Amino acid sequence: MRRASRTSQRKRPAYLHVGADSDLEGDENINAPPPTPQGRSDDRQPSPPGEAVAESSGTSGGSVATDSFRTEYHPRSGRPTTVHPIEEFTRVHDSQYKPPPQETPWGPFTTKADFEFAELSLQAALNKRQVDAFLQLIERLVRSEDRLTFRNQKDVETAWKGAAHKLTPFKKHVITVEYKTPRNHDVYCRDLWEWAVDLLSDAYLVSHMDFDAMKLSRFDGKEWILCYDEPATARIFWEIQSRLPPGAKPFGIILYADKTKLSSFGTTKGYPVIARCANLPADIRNGKGLGGGRVVGWLPVIDEEPAHKGKAPWVDYKRIVWHKSFEVLLGPIRSLSRTGYHLKCGDHIIRHLFPFVAILSADYEEQCFMSLIRGLNSLYGSCPVCLVPADENGLMETWNDFPPRTQQEAQQVLAQAAAEDDSTESERILKAWGIRNIQNAFWEIQNSDPYQALSFDRLHTFHLGLFGHHLWKQFKKHVNALSKSRDAAQAIDDLFASFPRWSGYSHFPSGVMTMDYTDGTKMFHIALTLLFVAHHIITPTSDPSGYILLCVIRAFIDFDMHVGFELHDDKKIENGEAFQSKYSKLLVQYDQKSPEDLRKSWNFPKSHIYKHVFSDIRAKGAERNFNTKPNEREHGPLKKAYMLRTNYRDVAEQILNIDHCCYVAALIRDQIDTYEEALKSAKEQEADEQDSYESPYPTSIGGQHFSLGSPLSPPSDGTFHTLQQLETRSHSDSAFIGFRKRLGQFLNKTLPLYNIPLPNGQKI
Repeated sequence: MRRASRTSQRKRPAYLHVGADSDLEGDENINAPPPTPQGRSDDRQPSPPGEAVAESSGTSGGSVATDSFRTEYHPRSGRPTTVHPIEEFTRVHDSQYKPPPQETPWGPFTTKADFEFAELSLQAALNKRQVDAFLQLIERLVRSEDRLTFRNQKDVETAWKGAAHKLTPFKKHVITVEYKTPRNHDVYCRDLWEWAVDLLSDAYLVSHMDFDAMKLSRFDGKEWILCYDEPATARIFWEIQSRLPPGAKPFGIILYADKTKLSSFGTTKGYPVIARCANLPADIRNGKGLGGGRVVGWLPVIDEEPAHKGKAPWVDYKRIVWHKSFEVLLGPIRSLSRTGYHLKCGDHIIRHLFPFVAILSADYEEQCFMSLIRGLNSLYGSCPVCLVPADENGLMETWNDFPPRTQQEAQQVLAQAAAEDDSTESERILKAWGIRNIQNAFWEIQNSDPYQALSFDRLHTFHLGLFGHHLWKQFKKHVNALSKSRDAAQAIDDLFASFPRWSGYSHFPSGVMTMDYTDGTKMFHIALTLLFVAHHIITPTSDPSGYILLCVIRAFIDFDMHVGFELHDDKKIENGEAFQSKYSKLLVQYDQKSPEDLRKSWNFPKSHIYKHVFSDIRAKGAERNFNTKPNEREHGPLKKAYMLRTNYRDVAEQILNIDHCCYVAALIRDQIDTYEEALKSAKEQEADEQDSYESPYPTSIGGQHFSLGSPLSPPSDGTFHTLQQLETRSHSDSAFIGFRKRLGQFLNKTLPLYNIPLPNGQKI
């Protein structure tokens, strides 16, 4: 088969198909690569099996207002299609069920004060001596506000142990994997289904969950445009609900895994697995509260052994340990993903729920583990999503389309390789698909194809990857290559330092040219600022190839902006795909025009995997649903727990105990807040009932938003309140101190001014 942009021929597996569907033109001053043969795209959305799905159709408008939104629910949901004008449309759920508050939401702690002290000591990471001293101080100073029953740190620890049962705790498991000799590894996991039940049992959280797939559309005045935000509005939820029994509901789980350095020098590492609920809206799911991300697993960290490092059996061994660990983690939902589970949720509704892995959020290295691809060591093992070849500039040419990976085909390849008696032939079959001879843990979970669940990682691919490690470094090389490089670098630093401050935007008072940043947000802000400070320094005259690089960065920023939208529609996605194509073609031209001393290879996986980002958005909703940044933030509390609350030996169990206490504390704090809000509302309602009466002379002001009057109700017998009664009732109000005396002084001065005689000619 002949590649479109190459003259050489090469032999490929029969199932590989190369093509392109992009005919977008680049910048008028930029020569685009030649068109390529047409091929099938991996982001088409098939209709649900056995059902005809209505396509968005144009309309002359009729009674439908421009920018109206239409919500079309899955046929099996039994819910009618709705249309709302933009001013009435909202994605906020109205909860019909309001559970009564608990009488003692701080239980099993003895009092509210006991819980708040334990919560504070947990947040402050107080040691034993600090806890004891704090308790002594509180015991001396605060004796009447509440009953504080703690006397030492052990009491606090005992209370946390007593509270641990309120949510699903961790359990330790041991797996055995053989490498020359059997080796044991500890795996810590929460019961994944019990974690889900904890969320589903909360009335507030369940009232915000989407249990039915839906099609969300916006009317642009001519036609309905399909929109995507939450996972329930995207393709995968719709397809999965179509496969479930009538009345059943999909329960999507988002999983993230990545190693993190716990110690400053990186000698101690942790390997957390974080879960989120795809049915919850992103604001709750990505937040810090009870419905946010939660550590559900802690995988073994395998240290490299110099004698085995780099050897194929050792590489396979580490991946076998990873998937054996995930088999333990996914075990509780393995059978439930096929049979479902009837659960009475927090709103007292019984639902038939089918758990599945909706999204796998991870950086590229972790995605190689999840998908079991071989990486750059194999011709077709570079992309975890499709079968793109890694030869020459194959990864750069994103206008070509390649067959997507599927779970079914991967299982067939492994079966075919296992049937071969010749190990060389078996290895050839595996290499042709770019995978390893290992059973994938996700294959045991129904409706959880790992190649479909793997998602674009904007943080590491764009902000830290393509820009931070490649485009930004290339830009600095071009600046240093200018004839007056020091003056140019200083000018850029000065402009960065003088750039106006803005809320939420990083400021760079010391410049950027000599700084090395590892923070994705800072790299993103540098990219946004760069064109404003560099366009007069890197010009077509001073540096022609550098100017093309600025064009590449401009296209990159536009591309990244379209990826980051929180609400997408098909037209926005088409615009984003246009910028994606423009960026790719400009990058190829920059690579061709770069001088030899500034040349670099752009044929690496991150130059390709962004090709699938809009496919992911159509399949799983907006990019924030699978962004790794919310999960990376969860590493901070784990590192803090390691530094302040462990003895630096066998730290996994200690860290997870602290994490579980934080989880329980979040639940109890939420219960207390609900309890106090209910008390406050009850008191306000009681006060309103006492003070409410119909004034005979109502005075409405400001469009009836407020009125003038007295909060004091008139006596029921038709008489009036005396001044003494008024002062007595308002004794706590400073405005009524000496009220009769001050009122008399006011009348004595004011009445004569209006020629009103004083009573009997005497002062009041």
